[in-house]
Amino acid sequence: MPKNHSTNRAYMQMIDCVVVGDAMWDIIVKSSLMPKYNLTYCNHISIHPGGSANVSAGIAYLGGSSAFIGKVGCDAFGDAYLSDLKSRGIEPHLFRERDKRTGMVVSIVDESGERSFLVYRGANDALNPGEVESVSDVIRKARYLYVCGYSLINKPQRESILKAVDIATSSNVKIIFDPALDNLTAPLRRVFAKIIDKCGVLSPNLNEARALCKFEKIDDIVNYFRHKIPLLALKLGSAGCILAARDDTIRAPAFKVECVDTTGAGDAFVAALIYGLCMGYSLEITATLANWFASRVIASYGPRSYPPREDVKKFLEKLRPGL
Repeated sequence: MPKNHSTNRAYMQMIDCVVVGDAMWDIIVKSSLMPKYNLTYCNHISIHPGGSANVSAGIAYLGGSSAFIGKVGCDAFGDAYLSDLKSRGIEPHLFRERDKRTGMVVSIVDESGERSFLVYRGANDALNPGEVESVSDVIRKARYLYVCGYSLINKPQRESILKAVDIATSSNVKIIFDPALDNLTAPLRRVFAKIIDKCGVLSPNLNEARALCKFEKIDDIVNYFRHKIPLLALKLGSAGCILAARDDTIRAPAFKVECVDTTGAGDAFVAALIYGLCMGYSLEITATLANWFASRVIASYGPRSYPPREDVKKFLEKLRPGL
């Protein structure tokens, strides 16, 4: 008789969040000019591990537990990505692809901190459902499964993400979905709808939310999703965020900082959101923590430019005196 994984979850060592998605390296270039057929000098260039594992890294940094499932090439960047996951205390489940290199993103950052991208998806698109199935026990012991719209663009990775969602749903693991895309094609819209129907937390920005529900006003968007999903975490950038459950709505203001680079801000927000939910924090505290953590990331270059852990501890003590 097959095992009932839902009932056996109590006997597993739980993981706060399993992330299934893109393994990318971010090459960040600061330049006020976009190069065009000539030589352009830049003010800053750096390389950082990135992709969906930014969420795992943020959760681990805050003190939670996380695992990452993805695919890299058989190259030095794949080796370095694995080493980075291990160094951060993230449980790694990286598959290797011989025919493609590890994914890369070149982010060209302008003077305001906003970005343009050149993306090589590489090995990410080759993640297949059989590989996800082979680590299904990892997904089954999670409190949350995080998936992102970027990982749904191409097959077979798209089917792999849907496989992970099905495994999680059958095991009572909550799905948190970050759409990440607002220029949805009809096929992608259908795929997104499948995941939203199963998700426990939806975390779009305003443009993504508008694309998903066709409403323009924030109040209409919140009311629409309030009746579809248990929790909406609407990212509003410099206007903060809204967390809307069926019986409670919290609007938390953003923290004012000088924006250097917005790379990884959304991932930091979601990481702190998941951490707060796993810790049982109120929606108000969770929203405030998520805004603060994201604000600290945009104040420096790179998607994982987190504040010192002592600052995190002091901020949490301020939010929850005596704890």
